[in-house]
Amino acid sequence: MRRLVPGLALLAYGGAFAVAAFRGGPPAFDDHPGQFFRLWHALERSFPDGRWTADWNPDWWGGYPELQFYPPGFVLAGAAIRLLGLWQPSVETVYQLLCAVVLLLPALATFALLAVLLEDGWLALPPAF
Repeated sequence: MRRLVPGLALLAYGGAFAVAAFRGGPPAFDDHPGQFFRLWHALERSFPDGRWTADWNPDWWGGYPELQFYPPGFVLAGAAIRLLGLWQPSVETVYQLLCAVVLLLPALATFALLAVLLEDGWLALPPAF
């Protein structure tokens, strides 16, 4: 159990950060509105109509072939989260979960690698932040 404490501390910090950062709704700065709209289009329009993620989006400028130039991984991960929730979570909730996971994964990967290399979770914790 003692060996798990540093990793649990990192998870607790990441969870607290995600709650503080996203409790007011999806982020509305930088590239977030466009990424949110891309996810919304796939989850609310394309998938329910049986179309793939690379679908024509009539609302983006004068029309746009959605996900022709972006890899679909983010949208597919959002669809997986929504499927696990039986399509009940809102697009906003799915986006917030994805943002939290995307922020936490590099920290967890860094921690895991350094914990193995250094053989000490406490020494691996600071670089993970």
